Order: sequence, then structure tokens, then C-alpha cells
Amino acid sequence: MKINQWARIQTMIILKDLSLWILAIIFPVFLIGLIFNQISNVDATFHANKKNIIISMQTGDIITLEKTLNIYTHDPSLLGYDLYDRDHQLVKKAFSSSAHFLIFSKNFDLNGSDKSNWGSMTLYWTPNWSLFFYFMLAVIAIVSMVAFVILKSWNKFSNTLIEVIEQMPTSLKAKPTSNLLNEVDEIKFVFQKLQKSKNQEKEHQKLLADRDKQMALVELSQKVAHDIRSPLSALSLATSTANLDDARKNLVENSIHRMSEICENLLSERRKSISHKNVTLGFAIDQIILEKQACPSGNLIQFEVSSTTNAINIPDAELKNVLSNLIQNSIESMDKTKRKISVLSFIENDKVAIQIKDNGKGIPSQIIQKLGLESISFDKASGNGLGFFNAKQWALRNGGDIKIQSTVGHGTEIKVSFSSIM
Repeated sequence: MKINQWARIQTMIILKDLSLWILAIIFPVFLIGLIFNQISNVDATFHANKKNIIISMQTGDIITLEKTLNIYTHDPSLLGYDLYDRDHQLVKKAFSSSAHFLIFSKNFDLNGSDKSNWGSMTLYWTPNWSLFFYFMLAVIAIVSMVAFVILKSWNKFSNTLIEVIEQMPTSLKAKPTSNLLNEVDEIKFVFQKLQKSKNQEKEHQKLLADRDKQMALVELSQKVAHDIRSPLSALSLATSTANLDDARKNLVENSIHRMSEICENLLSERRKSISHKNVTLGFAIDQIILEKQACPSGNLIQFEVSSTTNAINIPDAELKNVLSNLIQNSIESMDKTKRKISVLSFIENDKVAIQIKDNGKGIPSQIIQKLGLESISFDKASGNGLGFFNAKQWALRNGGDIKIQSTVGHGTEIKVSFSSIM
């Protein structure tokens, strides 16, 4: 298809849409307006001569009545009339014999100034089709003018496009097709790099915001750790002189020692100098479980522990803190009866794995999707959501991750994996 033909086709499409728009909206609006205007003219004509008709009927002046009725007969907007007396008897009738497309009628009462009725009058009329004819001529003129402008614009566009197309072979001879394709690929690559840079900028801004939050949290935790060391020292001194049996004394001393390690780790966060040491994973798990069993919330829980790992090289206090938080979450998720928690440690895919399984309330899937991505607490009045979040971050920092499976009403299984220098 030639471009000029295409331009004409596009012009016809636009003109068709414009004509349909005129027929669907403008024509009905104009016709309704024309009818209402005609009704107003009929009302005005009747009320202008109403008084003379009533006086003529009161006095029986037939001559004045005929003159007045002739006004209605010669009015181009009226087709005729019917005049009735007060007894509803036809007094005079006049109607044009010519055929008309639309005929309307309107009835008027001949009431005097004293509200007495002297009859009625019906006027027949039709819309002023001459105005409608002029309107259609105006529409045709407007559409023709629009068609001329559109067609001229399309022709100009098509001629310009033809010139560009005719010049293309000359410019393409100096540049092989393969080079053009390479340039297209380069442009595509540039756009991809720009999009990637934009995404990286968003990630960078998010990391900066997260870093600011993390630094604020680190500063707060370091202040707490610094302030709590003195009470811990006093508690350690009091424990050494207290009259306790060996089991309770060891439990208190181990708890104080772990709190001291937590404080030291928090204070050394800025220096990034947390020391690694060999830890027997089974022994660390046993220590945490002893702490939990010493608390009222954990003394009625059945713990099952199994460890197949040897000594691992990992920050001792951090590992115990992660285990303590996850086991505490399991404790708080269970009812008061038939409470059971199993803790297993093993090697999987060259990583240390710890599996904590409980028969608690379970976690809904919509909550699981958010765990680890933000600090969120579920079904705990005093929870702040930091336990699982911090455990997730610790596992990621140590080359691992946390997987969670849960069924509401049946329990939850959490598996922590991390790398360690064996």
C-alpha cells in the first residue's frame, strides 16, 4: 500500500469517527434544544393573544375573535388550532393540510383575571425545519473543513516520510547492516546498564538507611552493655560468697559469664574484634537448656538433645545468644501441657546445622514471609521481634541461613545453618 493511500484511509477513519460523534451527541442535543425553543415560542404566542380571545368570547365579538385567531393561522411556527367554549363545544378549528414529519400539540385553558374559565385552546406545531436544515449545512461545512485540514496534514507527513525512506538506502550503503545491529545492541546494553545503575542506587539508599538504623541500635546496645557491667560484677561477687549448692552455683555463674560475654561482644562491635574460639556445640546447647529449665516458663518442658558435631570455631557468646532466642520463642509458643522441644545439631552440605522443633501453636504463612525481613512479633504481648531477626542476620553473616517450616496448631521447625572453621 502506498503511503498517500494510507494517509487517505486514516483521514476517512477520523472523519467517520467525527461524523458518528456528531450524530450521536450534537444532533440529538440540537434537536431537543430546537423543540424546547419551539415550545417557548408557542407559549409566548398564546399568552400574547390570550386576553383578546377571552374578551371576544365574553362579549360575543366574533370579528375581534376572527382577527385574533388569524394571528395563529399565519404564524409560521404553528400548524393550526382548536378553540372550545366553556361547555367544551368546538367553536373554531383551523389546521394546515400540508404533511409534516413531527406534529406536537399543547392545550391551554382560557381563564380570566377572576379565575373564571371561558374555554380552552389547543395549538398544533412542528419544529422549525428550516433551522435544522441550516444546522446540517453548517455541520457539513465544518466536517469538510476538518477533512481538508486533516488530509493536508497527512499528505505533508506522508511526503516527508517518503523523502526519509528514499534517502535511507544512500546512508545505509556507507554502513554495513552488521554495524547497525551492533549499534542497536550497544544502545540496548547502555539502557540495561542505566536501569541496573538505577536499581543499584535504590539498593544503596536502602542499605544506607538500614546502616543508620543498625548504628543507632549498636550505640544503644553498647550503652546498655557498658552500664550493666557493674551490676554483673556485684552479682558475681555475691554469688561467690552465697550459700548455694554446686549445681545452682554453676548455673548462676555460667549465666553471669554468658551475660558478661554478651556485654563484651556488644562493646567490641565498633572495634570488630570479636574473638573466635573452639566451642563444643553439644555443650553449648546443654548450657542454654539448663538456663531455660531453671526458669518457670521452661521447667515443665521435655527437651530432647542430639548432637553429632565436634568442636567448632565460632564466637561462643553470639552462638549461645542465637540458640537462647530461638529456644525461647519455642517455649513461648506452647501451651501448658504436653510441651516438647527437640534440638538437633549435625553437618549438612559442609555447614553446621541446628534444628529446633516444637509442638507449639505454629505460625501463619503470611507471618513466615515477613520473618527475618523486618522485626516482627507474633502472638506475644511483650515481644519485639528482634530475636529471630538477629538470628537471621547472624546466620547470613556466617555464610548460612535460617529455614522455617510451620503448621498452625501443630508446631514449628527452624533450621539454622552456618559455616565454621573446624
